[in-house]
Formats: sequence, structure tokens, C-alpha cells
Amino acid sequence: VSVSQEDSLKETLGDLLLDSPQENAANRVAVNEVLSQLEQLNPTPAPAVSPLLCGDWDFKYVGTISPGPVPSPTREIALLFYAGGYSPGKFALELAAKLPGQVVKVDPELTLSISTDQPRGKVSCAVTALGSRQEVMLRTSIEPETDIRLRETYMDVEVAGRDVSLPSQARYERTLYVTYLDDELMIARDETGTPDVLMRRPGSSTGSDSG
Repeated sequence: VSVSQEDSLKETLGDLLLDSPQENAANRVAVNEVLSQLEQLNPTPAPAVSPLLCGDWDFKYVGTISPGPVPSPTREIALLFYAGGYSPGKFALELAAKLPGQVVKVDPELTLSISTDQPRGKVSCAVTALGSRQEVMLRTSIEPETDIRLRETYMDVEVAGRDVSLPSQARYERTLYVTYLDDELMIARDETGTPDVLMRRPGSSTGSDSG
């Protein structure tokens, strides 16, 4: 019964997330309600140390980030390069919302790759600004602290093939709680409870497939 209930909830979630991974007022309540129900059915008892974490994931939903005191794109740019709490995906979505469409365009695909070797995490997206398309990648160290809690440390940023190493004082750290994980869906929340929803990319293997 629980398996069919999970499938039904995941289908509902997929329908809610068809338009954009960016959270908006229209879908926030409905999405959070479905996430809450799914999290109660989490089939993986120790998701933070599970081999199911490994693989390539697409961001399907990026929760709202609390705005700063000044509603300016400069804040997102600074936070990206000083690792102040933004993944490239969140940076791109927030920045695109504040600039005219002819100035910046963000590819809809935001991806996360997790491997077994550090830095385990690579978050990537593409941003086209003033006619120039740039690939942006953030590499992060991901360490399990408990069976459900991860510590993520931003290590360096790659922009258009150029590495920008972050000094130790700028290596932002955050705690992530993996609240749901199976072979196709992951829900992770930060310390504020803000959720990210990720779907495994078609053809991507899990850590349990290796060896």
C-alpha cells in the first residue's frame, strides 16, 4: 500500500513542478504539503550515508531564499563568488528574476552530481549574460554527520573553465537534512527548513550499482 501511495504522491509532485524549479506563491503550499507526506514515507532509514546519494540529479524545486536588505542583483553575484549560501542554481534563479530577459538567461537545467570521492558534490548550471554563455560549477565537500544530516562545505567555483579557489574564511558551510531518498527522488532541507527537490537523471547509476 505504501509503495503505491509514494508513487501517487511523486506523480502529484511531478505535476506541480512542471513549470519551473523556482518556488512561487502559487505552488508553495501544495508542494510543501506533498513533501511532508512523502517525508513520512521515506524508505531509506539512513539516507545521509546511503549509496543512493551518489549519481547525477536534476533540481526540480528550489525553495525560497530569504531576501537581503537591498533587492539588487549585486547581492547574488557577491554571494556566488564568496560562497555565502548560494549554489549556482539558486544564484542563477535569483539573479535572473532581477535582470531583464535580454540581459541574462538561465538554462532550465540545474544539476547536482555526487560521487564517492571528495569534493563529492558538483552543482552546475549555464548562464547567458550579454550574449555570452558561461558554464558555472560549484564544488563542495559533503560529509555525513549523522544518519540523516550532512555537512556541506563550498570548496571552489569554476566559471567558463576557470577555477576560483575559495579562501578558508570564505568557505561557507551549511547543514543539510536528507528527509527523503530513494532510487529516483531526493528531498533535502537546510537548517531553516527550506527544501530542495531533486530527481535522478535518466541513466544515472547509484553508488550501490558500482562494484
